[in-house]
Amino acid sequence: MQKRIIISILVVCIIVVLTSGCMSLTGSTSTAATPTPQIVYVTVTVTPIVPHANPIFHKGDVVTVSNDNPGGGLLIKNYDPSTDSYLITWVQESNDGTWYHGTDPNIFGPDEEWSRTKVETEDPYKTGTANPDNLPSVPSSAPIHLSGSGSDLKKFDTYQSGAYIFSSTYSGSGNFIVWIKDSSGNEVGLAANAIGSYQGSKMVKLEADTYYAEVTANGPWSIDITPA
Repeated sequence: MQKRIIISILVVCIIVVLTSGCMSLTGSTSTAATPTPQIVYVTVTVTPIVPHANPIFHKGDVVTVSNDNPGGGLLIKNYDPSTDSYLITWVQESNDGTWYHGTDPNIFGPDEEWSRTKVETEDPYKTGTANPDNLPSVPSSAPIHLSGSGSDLKKFDTYQSGAYIFSSTYSGSGNFIVWIKDSSGNEVGLAANAIGSYQGSKMVKLEADTYYAEVTANGPWSIDITPA
């Protein structure tokens, strides 16, 4: 009997302990607080798309790095607005002021496409015009014409080796002397040597190169240079 009472008391105690624990756990349960909404500001940099500038040059323009008698340059063959670029080719100037695209690949390369900004920044000077659809492959055979008054030094270029005829006219007084010098300053031929008014011709052999006519005079003169 006593043993049965002890067991009953133990069962009651276990039930009380379990009930208290559940009530404690139930009482300690808390509801999580609802977070306060936060406003987040995000800075986005947007670069507007704007049309590029209009081209400065047009088909047929010859442009160079300098406007001081360049002798060669870029010929604008076309402009493509979709890529904002020029189609260019290399040209040289003949002595009569016309332009040609030679056949030497070391000097005259194939057509190239350059950005508009590159051309207009690196070759900003327009120095002539030529027809891209009818561009000669050889320099003009027109005579090289030099003229002046008094003593002077005139530069000219030859595009083939051989003999050249120097036809000179002088209407001043005193000496009229024309020495032809190479780019190093060496005398390569005497094109005229007279006193007083003069009209005559002399032959000088030259290479394809740059030369200078050193003129001594005190009046007006002119010289035409043609291949013999």
